[in-house]
Amino acid sequence: MTQEPGGSPPPVTATTPHQADAANLLFDLLAVIFGWLFAPWAMVPISVLAFIGAVVLARGWESYETQFGVLTRTLPLFSLALFSLAQTVVFMNLPREVAVGVACRLHGGRVRRFHLYWFADLVPFVNCDTGDSIHRMKGRARWTVLTAGIWCQLLIFGVAALAWGLTDRGSDLSRFWLLLIPPCVVGLALHAVIFLRYDGYRILCSWLKDGQVRERAIGETRAWLAGRPGPAALTERERFWLRLYGVGYYAFNVSMQLVLLVGGGYWLESRFGPSGLMFGCAVYLWAYRKEVAAIMTDNDGYRWAVRHGGSKTVKWVVRLGLLVAAVVVLFLPYDREVEGECRVVAGAEVGLRAQLQDEVIAVNVSPGQEVEANQVIATLSGRDIVTQLRTAEAELKKEQAELDRLLNGVRSEDLAIAEHERDLAKTELAFAEDELKREQALLAGKASTTEKVDTARRKRDASRDRPRDRRAEPGEGAPRR
Repeated sequence: MTQEPGGSPPPVTATTPHQADAANLLFDLLAVIFGWLFAPWAMVPISVLAFIGAVVLARGWESYETQFGVLTRTLPLFSLALFSLAQTVVFMNLPREVAVGVACRLHGGRVRRFHLYWFADLVPFVNCDTGDSIHRMKGRARWTVLTAGIWCQLLIFGVAALAWGLTDRGSDLSRFWLLLIPPCVVGLALHAVIFLRYDGYRILCSWLKDGQVRERAIGETRAWLAGRPGPAALTERERFWLRLYGVGYYAFNVSMQLVLLVGGGYWLESRFGPSGLMFGCAVYLWAYRKEVAAIMTDNDGYRWAVRHGGSKTVKWVVRLGLLVAAVVVLFLPYDREVEGECRVVAGAEVGLRAQLQDEVIAVNVSPGQEVEANQVIATLSGRDIVTQLRTAEAELKKEQAELDRLLNGVRSEDLAIAEHERDLAKTELAFAEDELKREQALLAGKASTTEKVDTARRKRDASRDRPRDRRAEPGEGAPRR
């Protein structure tokens, strides 16, 4: 089969001058608004953004792989394929082709057609046909138009990867950016390959100043492998590089077919079961239906079945029978046996952390057990919390006792003691006053000294101040209301 895995450029079709003028007018308007993005210095922030996106994706690769696996296992294959296709066309293919058209108009080129075409009559894509404008440009203008699509894809990849890393893993927005990353990576890889008629091949042709590199290389390689003389006169250097390109082209085609058939079929079957494998085979056969028809036409048995297989009714019955048999075989259940050591990996892992630093004394669930919301899965010792609780309870009891005492007032026993102390203080005060008067009388008769009179006065003052000190003690007396 000779058709390229990524498809070939759409055929050139006629378009009206009015449609071409409208497309060029639109790109002129966009060039005025976004023309600064095509300046040489703008490549630096785009490269930095793409590098940051690649680092974010590399560091979170395990999380990305897990989330992607869960998404492909939970969503239906047909719905996932339709959504991914629409997302790729709107958010990657359309901006890329618009960037090519803007770059072309920015450097004086003309867009011949901007339209939607169908790859293999199955997958829609947007195409910006610049015609021979690129060949008329020179220097930086030509390289800007040739690389505009690649830089646009790098920008989209960087935005998608960075946005995925910043959004919540369980949100729909995170799933949106997650599904946009693979088309960006695959698109960049395909456009960088020089064996496909995309940006890489166009850049190679522009560098060699030869628009027929692929045709010349295939012709020279076929003649070389068949032992025939080459179709054109070439130098030894040209012959070597053309043969090298031709061998690389055939090796790339074979490897891509193996990847699509074996790798793609295995992935579809492992992710979506027999229905996924059937879907992939149907898409592959439809994409290469012309090549399959050509091979079948060259087969003698197929030609005999077509010409001598009976009437149309018999032929269609046979075809439907083969189709039913294929469907039955694909959907027939069968057992799988896996030998060796296996480890079950969870589809998603969620880390649990307690808000307190403490020792876990009991785990209430076992590995693999299903849990519900608000279910207790582990118990902490709570030593610090228990100590704080007991301290708070003791403080509460103390304050409650003080409150009760203030509310209930002074007890009768405390009142009797206070009255007794009051009578004793009055007696002491009367005795001290009599003693002071006696010493003053003796001093007047010169029978006493001034020191004795001062001592008696101090005792009298101390007896007078003692009841005042007792009344000033905190907690004494009736409560305040």
